[in-house]
Amino acid sequence: MKKTEYRDEFLKAMDYAYRLLAGSQKTAGEITSRLSMKKFNKETIKRVVEDLREKNYLNDREFAVDFIGKKLSGEAGREAIRYGLINKGLNRETADEYINAYFSEHSVDENEIARNALNKRFKGYGKPDKRKMSMKLRTFLAGRGFSTEVITNVMEEWFEE
Repeated sequence: MKKTEYRDEFLKAMDYAYRLLAGSQKTAGEITSRLSMKKFNKETIKRVVEDLREKNYLNDREFAVDFIGKKLSGEAGREAIRYGLINKGLNRETADEYINAYFSEHSVDENEIARNALNKRFKGYGKPDKRKMSMKLRTFLAGRGFSTEVITNVMEEWFEE
């Protein structure tokens, strides 16, 4: 590829990346994936991502902190958050690192989040028969991404009240 062709492709890729970032914050993985779908070559993509990182337009840690905060306000559990971060282009280890850091820095109590989700969703139900509601409640919490341990703890508390 000639130098001018490479420069033109780089500028087109940067323009497209800027347009993607104008809508919302993205991870490096998302930008890489979207540029690949547009058939930009790997070297150009790598250079665009590096350039965006240098300019601080791409920051996976900041993205993860915002993403985790939004998911927690929507009463999502650790597994749902991990799944979401992986879908946004982070690898599992990095996602776990960011989640663990966020949970410890903000003293997140996953049991409390699960209790709030149950109380919000099943507020008007009262305390019905344990057998009838147990599966429904477990399914609801599992769908929100809570671990089996958290579900068990919250279920015990729910039916004790």
